[in-house]
Amino acid sequence: MRSLHTLIRDESPVLELKVDEQVDSPLVLYNRYESGLICGWDVESGEILHSFTDLQSNGITRAEMALTSTALVAFSEDGQLFIWNKFTGDFIIRLVAEETFINETAFFEISQGRILSLGDNNTVVTSIGTCVQFWDVELKALIRQVELPTSIETLLIIEGKAILCVSTNTIYRIDLPLGNLLLLRNRITE
Repeated sequence: MRSLHTLIRDESPVLELKVDEQVDSPLVLYNRYESGLICGWDVESGEILHSFTDLQSNGITRAEMALTSTALVAFSEDGQLFIWNKFTGDFIIRLVAEETFINETAFFEISQGRILSLGDNNTVVTSIGTCVQFWDVELKALIRQVELPTSIETLLIIEGKAILCVSTNTIYRIDLPLGNLLLLRNRITE
């Protein structure tokens, strides 16, 4: 088997890959390097579409990515949410919650499930320490924050209606704040 393309833009190791399944063409692969650089690649041509350097320029090397219908999102180990337009590559905003409940003994481990994009294409859920945060990408705002008694290891979506937060031997269910969010969006757009 021979490779079609070698997708290299940075000398550091690739730590994460995401395939954009929400776009018809071209098929786009996002990779995050250990240095913090994120690249978007056209899988068929091997051409680089965008380089996202904001994590790298802020000295952030530990983060996780998610995709919405319009945005590439990265959540850093210190609780910052970075949002880019995935079609133009433009940096949109960096969001930080005013108050984050982080257990001092908890540390950020790179594992699946620490950031999720929900089916509504605007909401991103993150977890850090004992805190679960719901962010609206379109409104560029933190819309809900929940503190749990123990550190969260994994996040899972239940049919787009709730989030399961796995913590060692306990599973917590948090219903999504969709009702209040729709009212808030309608007020803002009027």
